[in-house]
Amino acid sequence: MKVFDFKLLFKLINYINPYKSLFIVAVIVSIVFGLLSTMRPILIQYAFDKYILNYDATGLFRIVLVISACLLIEAWLQYIFIYQSNYLAQKIIK
Repeated sequence: MKVFDFKLLFKLINYINPYKSLFIVAVIVSIVFGLLSTMRPILIQYAFDKYILNYDATGLFRIVLVISACLLIEAWLQYIFIYQSNYLAQKIIK
């Protein structure tokens, strides 16, 4: 197993420099996507603890809407991340 190669990382960073804004957007979207995807299981647990066990249908409906919105935002962010990353890779290869 090879140890992480910092020389290769710095060489790649030199290729990324002309496309720094694309790289920054891809990293930010990736971080937000990661945070949002960890929030969904927490919301599901909250729905079970607060609304399903207490038979609160209106509260459950609201939390289902929030979870659905999170899923839509996750899908949108995943699309943006994949598009930006692939676009950046194609620009670097070109």
